[in-house]
Amino acid sequence: MSRRPTKPRPVPDRARLAELLRRLVLSQTALTYCETATASEVRFLQTVLEAEVAHREAVKRTRLITRAGFPALKTLEAFDRRAVQLPASLTWVDLETGTYLTAHRNLVCYGPVGTGNYVEP
Repeated sequence: MSRRPTKPRPVPDRARLAELLRRLVLSQTALTYCETATASEVRFLQTVLEAEVAHREAVKRTRLITRAGFPALKTLEAFDRRAVQLPASLTWVDLETGTYLTAHRNLVCYGPVGTGNYVEP
């Protein structure tokens, strides 16, 4: 009788748990309880903490966008790329990932909504 291959489970990582607890502004007491917990219990705790961090980040992003008071929320997914000609120094991947921000480059967009007019200074 052959056994079905099992999917490898992530190994619980104390450093990752400590980081998640810190980001959630929780005490590190959970780490002491993890010393006597089973691996599956620690994985469960890590999964719950990661989900909570993701949820809080999504809520924060929504709250900040609302507070900014933009007249309309626009995303690149709904953008018609055919109407725009990017400068040679900028690609759509740069625009999507924000690499121009980490490279400390400016991007100026101007024109009526939906026209896709912009210039890179």
